[in-house]
Amino acid sequence: MMQKKRTIIRACVGLFLIICLLSSAGCMAGRRGMHIGQIRNHACPRADTLLQAMPAFRAKEMGAVKIYSTAQVQEWLRFGSRSATYPNDRKIVFITIDDGPHSQHGMKMIETLKAHNIAATFFYIGGYVAGREAQVKLALENGNSVGLHSDSHNYRYLYPGRSGNADNIIQDLKNLLQRYQWALGQAPEFTAYRYPGGHMSWKNLSEADSRLGSMGLAWLDWNVSTGDSVREDILTVEMIMNNVRATTERISDKNVVVLLMHETEAATAEALPEIIRYYQDQGYEFGILDSPKGIRTQ
Repeated sequence: MMQKKRTIIRACVGLFLIICLLSSAGCMAGRRGMHIGQIRNHACPRADTLLQAMPAFRAKEMGAVKIYSTAQVQEWLRFGSRSATYPNDRKIVFITIDDGPHSQHGMKMIETLKAHNIAATFFYIGGYVAGREAQVKLALENGNSVGLHSDSHNYRYLYPGRSGNADNIIQDLKNLLQRYQWALGQAPEFTAYRYPGGHMSWKNLSEADSRLGSMGLAWLDWNVSTGDSVREDILTVEMIMNNVRATTERISDKNVVVLLMHETEAATAEALPEIIRYYQDQGYEFGILDSPKGIRTQ
């Protein structure tokens, strides 16, 4: 009888060790650079929480939000219905929010998006990330995506004489990526970059575009705007909604809307629920960019 009990105990211990080894191997595989979808297939209680917070992991659980390649959205925005993959059978709006993280208005926007069970893409400025790392993490944890919007947002440095300086743009970007690695404890694999002021505003950006592409980044402008870059003391929710409706009606290819707003303005944060309802009433679904899509392993 005692011999039988010892055999059972040894078998249980052996099974427990095997389970531990398999779990450990899964976690180590995650740390070697697996993407979010692969990580989810491994029952790793100690897997990187940042990886699990990324939009490609969380947004799958949000029925109202779909994820799209930044390069694909850029093509739709640049070529409209001439693109062979343009979504003629559905309407998609990408809410993009620039110039954060702003602790007050940005947090309110994150809460509003969560309350409506949708997500947006936040284009953060590196110089504002320090001290507000928790807001960046919260945006990711709530299923939003995060794009790059320069470290300095300094037009004179990035575009002297209104002409793009590729060396300055890339050095500024490298500074920004270092900030993210320090703030998040990982090196996220971003896919989206927004030029401060917009690509459309500057000359001679082809070299910078090419170098961004070699880093896995696609730049993205917009085709609809809240017009919230005016003085804050005269900005109202009504003004913002008039701008949104007018610029949405003005574009020729209306099936893809990339909406620009800024989280630095109180009125914009107040207008966000109405903006969401407007696009829902117009039959749009909500999309986010696939940024970041994983952790860099090199």
